[in-house]
Parts: sequence; C-alpha cells; structure tokens
Amino acid sequence: MKSFFLIIALFETIAVFLNAHPPPPCGYDWMYYQESNKCIRVMHSTKTWLDANADCHRDHGRLLTIPDEKTQDFLTENILVKDHYWIGLTDIMEEGAFTWVDGTHMNTFNRWAQGEPNIFVNNRQFVDEDCVHLDHNFNWNDNSCCGRHKKYICEKRGPGCNHDNGGCQTKCTESTDGDWTVSCSHSCGEGFALEDGKCYDIDECTNNNGGCDQICVNSRGSWDCRCNPGYTYNGTRCNFGEDDEIIG
Repeated sequence: MKSFFLIIALFETIAVFLNAHPPPPCGYDWMYYQESNKCIRVMHSTKTWLDANADCHRDHGRLLTIPDEKTQDFLTENILVKDHYWIGLTDIMEEGAFTWVDGTHMNTFNRWAQGEPNIFVNNRQFVDEDCVHLDHNFNWNDNSCCGRHKKYICEKRGPGCNHDNGGCQTKCTESTDGDWTVSCSHSCGEGFALEDGKCYDIDECTNNNGGCDQICVNSRGSWDCRCNPGYTYNGTRCNFGEDDEIIG
C-alpha cells in the first residue's frame, strides 16, 4: 500500500512539474524563431547535402533558409557548438544562381566567407561546389553536394498564431502565400482601441453611462447594464419590481 501512495505522489509531482514547465513551442530539441515562425533544429549526425535535405523533409521540413540578417543573428546567438552545417542554399539548377530550398532566390543579403563562392580545382579538374554550408564563424561556403558529409540544420513551420497569439497584441493571421510568417492586424476587435500597437479595452461606461438606465458595469471588450435593488431589467430599462442584477 505504501508503494501505491508513493507512485501516486510521484505522478502528482510530475503533473505539477509539467504544468509549471510546459513544452517549448516547437517541442524539445527545437528552437523557435518567432520572427519568421520557424522551428529550427541542429542535427549533429553527418550527411551529404542531398541526404540532409531529404532527412529534413521526413520531419515535414527542409534545410534551413537564411533570407535576412535577423535570421543569421539568431543562429549566431543560439547555436552553441560551432561547426560546419549544411543550409538550404544551392545553385544546382544554374551555376551561380543561388536559390533557397523554399524556391526563393537569394536576395541582396548574404554572409559569404572571404573568397566564396568559388569553384574548387582538384588535379586541374573543376569540382562543382553547388551546395552551401556554414563554417565555424557562421559564414557561408559552397562545397560539393555529394562528396562531403557534414552536420546540418533543419527548419519547419512553427506554431504561428497558436503560440502567444503569434506575438501580436492585435488579431494574428497566418500567411497563405507559401511562406510561414504571421501578420498582426492594424485594427482591434469590437470593444478595444489600438494605441502604440496594442489593443486596450474601451470603458463604454464612461460615455453616457453605456446607455444604461441605472448601473453600467464595464468588462473586457464589452459592458453590462444592471439595476438597483428592487428593480428588474426588461431589455431596455429598469422597472420597479423584483430584484434582478442581470442585464442586457
């Protein structure tokens, strides 16, 4: 019997711990980059670029895309082990025309290491270097897609509006045009006013007593009309009769 109560106590302790420490937005072993609604995972096994990308796909993702400096900075701040990691940039389709695995072309932002990208020459033969990895300084370097085994970084769609309302104070909307980003509405719902990017409750009772006959009670996003003791509310006004705190 004592063992039974010890087991019950253990389960209760675990439940309290889980409630106090909910799982991270993307699950364990993943980092959440809310700016682009990405879940990012560093993979410490080594594969060729092609096999690494296939492995990310099996987890409903792809190799990491780095479209801007903010994403690059997030990596340098959060990846603790400096190493060579494949990312999702390649010019396999057209030499020199680097494209991300999400189908977008590399824009003006890049973090190429000095002298990169280049074409490697081995025994007077050109070796195609069509796939890109991060070096120990998080700079970009092109290398052979099939001939090198490296660690790699996967990304997948994040929880979006389901986590912390997407970081929005207003209405959160997830993109439907192929990317994973969320956008925050520039307006607030009924009963709220927008100020400095945040939605604040409007106290309707400060304006003509909210249109109430006797008592106005403000609530978040709305308000109620109530009656004094001895009165009932008929949907429009308070009439003398049985007490009724309800209201409209």
